[in-house]
Amino acid sequence: MLEPAVLQRRLGALSGGLTGLALAAGLWGPGALGLRLANMPLYYPSILLGGLGALVVGTLAGWLAARASRLLLAGLIWLAAAGLIMLMAGHLPFEGRTLLAWLADRRFWGLPIYPFDDTAQTRLVVGSLLPALMLTALGLVQDYRLEGIQSSLNAQRLGPRAWLLLLLPMALVVGAGLAANDAVNQPLDGPVAQVAQIITVGRAYTGDLDALSRQTGLNYSSIASVRPELTGGFRLMLGEAALGDEKVVVVVASFDSDAWINCRVLVDQVSFCQDAATPYVTELKTLLAGPDPGQCADCQVQVSPTWQAWLRDRGPRVGAPQISRLAQQGSYVLMRAASPAGGYALDCLFQGNRTISLERCQEE
Repeated sequence: MLEPAVLQRRLGALSGGLTGLALAAGLWGPGALGLRLANMPLYYPSILLGGLGALVVGTLAGWLAARASRLLLAGLIWLAAAGLIMLMAGHLPFEGRTLLAWLADRRFWGLPIYPFDDTAQTRLVVGSLLPALMLTALGLVQDYRLEGIQSSLNAQRLGPRAWLLLLLPMALVVGAGLAANDAVNQPLDGPVAQVAQIITVGRAYTGDLDALSRQTGLNYSSIASVRPELTGGFRLMLGEAALGDEKVVVVVASFDSDAWINCRVLVDQVSFCQDAATPYVTELKTLLAGPDPGQCADCQVQVSPTWQAWLRDRGPRVGAPQISRLAQQGSYVLMRAASPAGGYALDCLFQGNRTISLERCQEE
C-alpha cells in the first residue's frame, strides 16, 4: 500500500499528463485531421514532438502541484506550465520545423528555413490566454480533485468513478486548445489544407473548374494552367508566409511526375498556382550563357555581380545544361545544372518563393 502523500503525487502526475495531452489534442488535433491529404513530411513529426513536450510538461506540473503546500503555488505552477506549452506550440511551426528540416537534409543545415514570423508573437499571446486561464484554474482546484479521486479508488486502483473525475475537466482543456489552435496554427495549416483539397479534387474533376469554384467557394480555377502536370502522388510543403498586412502564404506542391508548383494563398483563399521551375531554369540558362540577366525579360531572380561572373566563367564547361531540382526545404531550393556529357555539374542554392535570390553555387 502506498502512503497517501505518494499516492497523491502519482495521481497529480497522471492528471497532469492527461491535461497536457488534452491541450495537445486541441492544439494539433484539427491539423492532424485536416492535413491528412497533404502528405507533409515534416508536419506529423513536428506535432508528435509537440505532443510529447506537452505530456512531459503536464506530468511534471501535476507532480509539482501535488507536492505544493498552497493552492496559490499550485496555480502558479500550472500557469507556468501553460505558458511553456504555448511557447512551444507557437515556435514549433518555425524553429521546430526548421530543426526537423536540418535533420532531414544536412545540405540545408544552419539555414533559417522557417524564420519566426513577426505577427506570430501577437497571435501566440492572444492564443495563450484561454489555456493559461484554464490550466491555472485547474491548478487551484487540483488538491480538491485529487482528494475526490483518491477517495474513489478501489484498493488504490482507478475505478469508473475515479476515471470520470480524472477525465471530466479534460473536455474543457481540449476546448481551450482548440481556441488556441485557431490563433496559433490555423493561419498556417489552413492554406495547406486548402491547397491539398483543391489539388485532390480539382485534378480529377472532369467538369468546368469555374463552375466548381462557384459551387464550393474554393478557387479550383487556380490550378487551371498547371492541371495537366498534376499527376501521381504529391507532397506539400510550406514555402513561406507573410501573415502581416499582406496575409500571403506560399504552398509548394511536388508530384511524382517531377512537376513542381507554387500555390499562393491570399487572405485565406488560394489565388493562383503556377509552375515553380521556370524562374530557376531560365535564370541558370541565362547566367551560364553569359548575357547580362537584366536583358532577360522573364528572369525573376536577384543575382549579385560576383555570382554572375562566376557562373559566366563556368558556362562553357557546362554547355547546354540539364537543369533539375535536387532538393527543397521551405523557400530554399537547391538546383543542379549538369553537363550533358556528364562529369561536371554546378549546384546552386536559391532562396525565396516570391522574390528569388541566388545564395551560392559550387562545382560538383
